[in-house]
Amino acid sequence: MKTTAWGLPMSTWVAAQRCPSALMVISRSGQSALAAELLLAASATVDATDRHGNTALFDAVFDYRGDPATLRMLLAAGADPEQANAKGVSPRGLADRIGNYDAALHVPGAGGHT
Repeated sequence: MKTTAWGLPMSTWVAAQRCPSALMVISRSGQSALAAELLLAASATVDATDRHGNTALFDAVFDYRGDPATLRMLLAAGADPEQANAKGVSPRGLADRIGNYDAALHVPGAGGHT
């Protein structure tokens, strides 16, 4: 795995360049829910958006790989599953649109779940 001079995985560094907040970097790079929880405890804005209107929850749904901890933590912190991005797609809608049924199980209302 390629890393930066600071030891960060290159994918995390690239994600950081596109994100307005550290919370979004964590959500995009598949880092631990604990890191996201610490950022929220330090007053990170849960529904901050990038230039496309995507939130940390949107990114967590998009990059979901089987561990629901980050999704659950963002939702518990008040992330809005209905907040649409610039294209009109919400995290809830994304879970259905991309057919990520595992992620949809954890986002209220997605895939017909509550």
